Amino acid sequence: MAMNRDKTQDNNSVYRRTGIGCFREPAHQRGLTVIELMFVVIVTSILMTIAVPDFQEFIRNYRIRGTTGDFIAAMNQARAEAVKRGNWVIMCRSNDPEAVAPVCGGGVAEDWSTGWLMYAVDDATEAAYDVGAGDELIARGQQVAAGVRVLADDDAADFLTYLSDGSLRIDTATEDSHEYGICDVRLGPSGAQVSVFGPGRTHVVDCSQLDAGATCTVTCDPAT
Repeated sequence: MAMNRDKTQDNNSVYRRTGIGCFREPAHQRGLTVIELMFVVIVTSILMTIAVPDFQEFIRNYRIRGTTGDFIAAMNQARAEAVKRGNWVIMCRSNDPEAVAPVCGGGVAEDWSTGWLMYAVDDATEAAYDVGAGDELIARGQQVAAGVRVLADDDAADFLTYLSDGSLRIDTATEDSHEYGICDVRLGPSGAQVSVFGPGRTHVVDCSQLDAGATCTVTCDPAT
């Protein structure tokens, strides 16, 4: 009998050293009750309801800032190209800038949302892109992000032209700049306005940051 007790003690000692005992006596695990699970679902739903509108607002603002930055970068490139080449460089809106033989215009008047063309002209005239006339295509602007619109004022409806010294071509004595409104379904007050002045420099205004009573001058209405 003494030998049997010694063996039992030896076996228990082995179990403790090797961890085999964990398989012999599994610990009790407690899961979530139905009430606890329902509580987690309700709290998660409330948090999602609060967070989703803010996230949508963030995405919309990000798209407007991205479109504005891309548009200004293209203008700066066109101006630099005009100075470098010593010739006129033009940006025109295009409803299909990726076409094999792209053309200016098409689509909705004053709407640059579908893209644009940037080209150098062989002669000092503001005209639609024509490779047969010696115009050289420099860059193509892509369609802007979904839900964003880029609308020009009447003076910049179709063309933005930089002269060989980098200044902006002005058509009338009363005109001193070209204006572009960039916005989404929230309309102008939540968008941006890009202005190009006579010397060729650009200026951007966040329409949501204007003082009370002030507005951006370019109407940006996706319904039009």
